[in-house]
Amino acid sequence: MLALARQRTASSGGHLLQLVRNFTLGYEAFGEDAASNLKGKVVLVTGSTDGLGKHTAALLAQQGATTLVHGRNRSRVQRTLRELRSHTANPAVYAYCYDMSSLSQTRAFAEHVRRDLDQHFDGRLHCLINNAGVFNEELVLTEDGLEETWAVNVASPFLLTASLIDLITERIINVTSISLSEKLDFDNLQGEKEYGRVGHQAYSQSKLALNMWSFALAAKLHKARHPAVVHCIDPGAAATKVLLAGWGEVAHSVAMRAYECSDEEWAVRDPALARCTGRYWVNRKPRLSPKFAHSLTAQQRLWDILVQQTGTDFVLPQQAVAEA
Repeated sequence: MLALARQRTASSGGHLLQLVRNFTLGYEAFGEDAASNLKGKVVLVTGSTDGLGKHTAALLAQQGATTLVHGRNRSRVQRTLRELRSHTANPAVYAYCYDMSSLSQTRAFAEHVRRDLDQHFDGRLHCLINNAGVFNEELVLTEDGLEETWAVNVASPFLLTASLIDLITERIINVTSISLSEKLDFDNLQGEKEYGRVGHQAYSQSKLALNMWSFALAAKLHKARHPAVVHCIDPGAAATKVLLAGWGEVAHSVAMRAYECSDEEWAVRDPALARCTGRYWVNRKPRLSPKFAHSLTAQQRLWDILVQQTGTDFVLPQQAVAEA
């Protein structure tokens, strides 16, 4: 069923992207605006049992969206489900409990969401928000042999998105950070050489990698005439577990509260984001990513690594759209 779950081809709606390539700020699209009204929309928010993810899910539910929340702790997932249904007066909130540090659980998560979408929502997921993320001060390896920050922040979102791509009809929002690194050290993606200063290198690299595969995916979806757009969003300096772990009590004490940050919700509903794709947003304005993020060679190298790690690639139609 749709409610709490333990480990366990979309309509082409939306506008056709007619795009002009811009390697630093993504693509410009010319077409109809997506409706900003969230009633009838189905949105999945990973990592939404606390912090920004939970706040975002609450905002979406308040506006009438069918909201799919996710976490890895069963009691928190149950509590979030009860709270959101009660506080938003929206019964269309459903919950999933899976650990995204595990690729097998991420696959099961995707399969469960697919079943529910097919059975209850006409096989449509209007928006996927890859919000789940971790910051580890010490090197932790997952059951798949991946460094945990990389697994949760990069590989599992890649796997989840690829597994749902034919059902996503409007937007893919990947939650990144202004703390992203300037380049990837491909010889140290899993902390093989060193883990870096209390986890900062691993975290910063993970966010750069997230931007890179997001930009590559935007180009692939454009070429395949897929209706979904892809954006990377810095959600703001909120007082979350990640901020506390990475930047300490002082930064945590002066940061905004999660309820003061609504950029993820803005990214779901603002019509302007339907007119472009492959962009990185900070404070609701397009921001340049490091030059390395736009290297097609580096993007492809990263993509190949993620396909190898996850055993999954994006299956898309091979019909290209003419460039304007």
